[in-house]
Amino acid sequence: MILSLIKIRFSQIYRGIKDIGLFRAIVLILIIVPILLIFLYNRLRIPNYNYIITGVAIFLVFIIHRRRKDYNFLSKLVKHPALICDVEYLIFSLPLLIVYLIAYQYLPVLIYVIVLLPVSFTIPTPKKNRAFQVIIKYIPYGLFEWQSGFRKNLLPVILFYILGFLGIYKIWFSAISVFLLTMLICSFYSEYEPKKLLN
Repeated sequence: MILSLIKIRFSQIYRGIKDIGLFRAIVLILIIVPILLIFLYNRLRIPNYNYIITGVAIFLVFIIHRRRKDYNFLSKLVKHPALICDVEYLIFSLPLLIVYLIAYQYLPVLIYVIVLLPVSFTIPTPKKNRAFQVIIKYIPYGLFEWQSGFRKNLLPVILFYILGFLGIYKIWFSAISVFLLTMLICSFYSEYEPKKLLN
């Protein structure tokens, strides 16, 4: 059952890659992700940064978990859906964990894995996105694609803006942020949603 669910997740990732386009997916996977991992490796060598990065990573997983809408579905399939969630988070955290191990940061890895388990056992409570309701007020009424795009991708938009602020340390972070935001905004026009859903 776990393997079947993991296959479904990777199928969803594959469809996502097809949606953003092959060229942009190659740039993202072969250029941007390695650059971010190298930056992360260099930050981990600075005292106390390892625990700050670990805390941020756990917080992001917590936000993602709280917004999950498939928890009830998983509950009907398996006895312990939290374990499924935990396995998924660990698999998708492998790049981060590998960088930790290369940097000889064993304690943060242990902390991350231990804290991730109770996070996974938290029952998600997806609610209407209040931040989206605030942002949508400033989007012109006729731009349905933008309204739909922000509704589905608000968290990535925020993360990409945070990445842009890292340009204070390295200017190329701002360039990566602009590229990712442009790529994300272009994807707004790949799918459409009913007008009633956005109102």
